[in-house]
Amino acid sequence: MMRTLVEIGGGLLLLVVLGHFQFELTDLRDRQAEVARLEGLVERNATQVEARRDLETLRHELTEVVDNRLAGIEARIEEARKGVREASFLEQELRRAQQEAASLKDEIARDVSRTQELVRSYADELKRTDEVVREHTAQNGQRLEELSGQLRPDPEVLTRELLLPTVQLEGRDTVGSGTLVKSERNKDTGEVENWVLTAYHVVRNIFSDTPNAKRDGIDISVYDASGRRTRVRGQLVAHKRSIDVALVRLDSDRIFPNVAKLLTREEASHVMVWDEVYAVGCPLGNDPIPTRGSVTSTRNVLDGANYWMINAPTYYGNSGGGVFSAERRALAGVFSKIYTHGRGTPVVVPHMGLCTPMSTIYDWLRSEGLGNVLEEGVPGSELPTGDLAVGTETDPAEGEPDELPELASPGK
Repeated sequence: MMRTLVEIGGGLLLLVVLGHFQFELTDLRDRQAEVARLEGLVERNATQVEARRDLETLRHELTEVVDNRLAGIEARIEEARKGVREASFLEQELRRAQQEAASLKDEIARDVSRTQELVRSYADELKRTDEVVREHTAQNGQRLEELSGQLRPDPEVLTRELLLPTVQLEGRDTVGSGTLVKSERNKDTGEVENWVLTAYHVVRNIFSDTPNAKRDGIDISVYDASGRRTRVRGQLVAHKRSIDVALVRLDSDRIFPNVAKLLTREEASHVMVWDEVYAVGCPLGNDPIPTRGSVTSTRNVLDGANYWMINAPTYYGNSGGGVFSAERRALAGVFSKIYTHGRGTPVVVPHMGLCTPMSTIYDWLRSEGLGNVLEEGVPGSELPTGDLAVGTETDPAEGEPDELPELASPGK
């Protein structure tokens, strides 16, 4: 701003000096004309004043007047020249000021450019930081929501994901439980397929006390959110006595909305003691009810098969029902047996139950060629076509299975 004012002041001063110099030159010309006129007047009047005064004296006086005026004019001319020199100096100063101003403008422009670049870089960094913070916030929010769901699960979600996939298998004097693990239309055949996992001894006991069930199918109740049950028949497709599991296909072309999520192999391999679980089944013929507990052991070998032990309360009728991971709300195993104490009149120990892990069930289904029932895309796994094979057994040396009691005692 100061340099701009200097430039303007210098320009104005230069204009004033040049104007003054022009004025002095004009005045000088006027006075020279006057001198010439006076000289002419002297010449004309020389003869007239010759008689009155001495011509030499008159000339001397006129010369003195002219000299004085010329001296004054020269002084003014010198002033004008001095003003011109000052104007020239001011003009040079003005040029230097203009150059410095231009240099300053360039420097300011460079500083502004660098500042803008730094601001853009800082803004980009803030944007990236904001994106990272948003991402972490979303992840933390999701994790907090998951933890909140684990600490205080939504009853409606638990009902939909754990209770409603549970079905009841009924015989004349026998009741057991199962879990609906798949209900959808087969992409290849177009047929609706409904699959239930249960314990083999439940199916075996129903076949024993209800002879027509092997031919006509097992009576199975599927529940909905309103508490109503749909009665359908189910056919035994495959079973394995040594791990006490069975796969049943429902005779229904209806797609049921509530199907259990399944614990993956990877998740099942990380189940540990203290992990919380829900046991869901139909004890004593009741509609499905849940109980909560935890895994108390992952190593319990019985008749050559390994079972997990849980302390969620269970009783007669829970057999075949689901044991669900409380954290994942996914099927972790099929409930098989509970411990008893005493031989004459055995007492049930309801907090010591055994279940077959999902990892064992996955291996069994794959060996049966039914891996795609629960594990889509397993090489060599295909659904059976044509008539379903009822009561198939993977142990060729088994023959007619021995009685498998619902209650298992330690060491038996």
